[in-house]
Amino acid sequence: MTFFQFFTQGTWSMTLGLVLENNHMASNIKTAFFLLGVATIVSPLAVGYISDKITSPKVILAVLYLLNGLNFILLYISFNYGNINIVMGIVFLTGILFYPT
Repeated sequence: MTFFQFFTQGTWSMTLGLVLENNHMASNIKTAFFLLGVATIVSPLAVGYISDKITSPKVILAVLYLLNGLNFILLYISFNYGNINIVMGIVFLTGILFYPT
């Protein structure tokens, strides 16, 4: 599971700037990576607390993978609307869901 997470995280992070640029949101590339940085700090705290108190980390990571798959679908749909606030919110949520390690 860890290989899958890092493989997907790496491929998604490397192409995020290109996707934003191709969808006429190039001025917000810095904001997207800033939000991912903040999510990288917040996510281990929140998800770690939940996984320690509620259930095992394997179950939490499996649920997070499923939720993040739905999140990627929402991200694809939000690019069609062109609303940068929705896109940045989904990028931040992706960071929360996908960067807990």
